[in-house]
Amino acid sequence: MQIAFILDLDGVLFDSHPVHPIAWRELLREAGKEVFDAELDFIMDGATRDVTLRHFLGPLSPEQIAHYAAQKDGIPQRKENRVRTVAGIEKFLELVEAAAIPMAVASSGSKARVERMLDKHALSRRFTVVLTSDDVGDGK
Repeated sequence: MQIAFILDLDGVLFDSHPVHPIAWRELLREAGKEVFDAELDFIMDGATRDVTLRHFLGPLSPEQIAHYAAQKDGIPQRKENRVRTVAGIEKFLELVEAAAIPMAVASSGSKARVERMLDKHALSRRFTVVLTSDDVGDGK
């Protein structure tokens, strides 16, 4: 029997959940849509960025999706200095590595953001596979 760990990025490796509502609220405000805190719970369910944009802004062309996606990607990047790893995750990863158990990351985040976060915190080398929203058609 093969054993492996598949870890999510947001909320498992990184305590990044507080940054996401801030970023989405900022983007949606710039797009002319005000949202309530309760409405932002939708983003924590792991929907892809495209699905989230359509959820809040309605039908969008591929060009509009690309435009908003580029804007959205820039917002958390400016706030990433606030994001820390989840307490104890480094020790957990060390123990899993010591047991020679392969690890992967699966995230509804973009490939650029996931790789940037892993690199910034020197975690990239720990994972044999990194799967992001750029790799799949449907999110969680």
